[in-house]
Amino acid sequence: MYTSGFTLIYKDEELDWLFQHPKKFCWWLWLRNHAASKPCIQGAGATGIVVHLQYGEVAPTLSYLKRVWNADERSIAGFLSDLEEEGRITFREEKGIRIIKIVQYERFSPPAGYFQRKTRGGMSGGLSGGMSDDMQDEKYHELHNEPLAGVSDEMDGQIRVNIINKKTNKQENTFSDSSARERSFYEDLKKSDMTIEQMLYSLKPENGKEGLMQMLDEFINYCLGAEDYHDSFKGFKQHFMNWSRVQIRQNSNVKSKSTQNGQQEKGAGQTNVARRRGSEGSARTAADYEKPFSPPAGAEDD
Repeated sequence: MYTSGFTLIYKDEELDWLFQHPKKFCWWLWLRNHAASKPCIQGAGATGIVVHLQYGEVAPTLSYLKRVWNADERSIAGFLSDLEEEGRITFREEKGIRIIKIVQYERFSPPAGYFQRKTRGGMSGGLSGGMSDDMQDEKYHELHNEPLAGVSDEMDGQIRVNIINKKTNKQENTFSDSSARERSFYEDLKKSDMTIEQMLYSLKPENGKEGLMQMLDEFINYCLGAEDYHDSFKGFKQHFMNWSRVQIRQNSNVKSKSTQNGQQEKGAGQTNVARRRGSEGSARTAADYEKPFSPPAGAEDD
């Protein structure tokens, strides 16, 4: 166990609408875990047909997913269709087999060597790109928490203070740049009439465009407040779509419960009125209202 590699799960995935549906979120994790980490050849389910998979691709048949996910094919097909609509996956066919490709799979399973750290002989792996020698040395000593060779404890401490100061300044600059970039994504989305129209068609918010703009204002305030920034306009837009779906679904559930409670109270009230009204003097047809009221037989004698 714990020797077969790994895929990443991000902390903010709890905001994903799939997270609200544990079964579907597990299906999404299954696809991420079973996608190819490098080009390979794979047999497709029980068909025995061999297909060529590229990085981030997986080729399970519906019948196979039905068995391993313990779900019906209609639910599985609907789930995959939702993922495709959101741009999380794409499909292609090879030899009649539908192959699923996870978009930007490197976010969940970085290529081999991406996380390699510096060795004594130098820096290797994907993290070294664009780093100067000084930055590599600082990063190495920060990661390993080792004293710098050939310097006194006092100088070593001062070097570490400088590293911390540089890191703090970098974080402050990054925060400022990220906030500005996030506001830029927000303004670009507001000005993109085509994108807004597509979102209105997909989300169908209650108050139309006005409701969508209100949710967009709430979303940007959330992102800035939570420091939940995005690297691209596409990422910002996709996150907003997922976030909006959750909001709309929650509002719909609240209104549905309120309506049900109102109907139950109304029904109970009508029942009580009927009980109080009695049946002796009640009219059942329009003609009954035209007849004069006659007291029951024997009432005059009393």
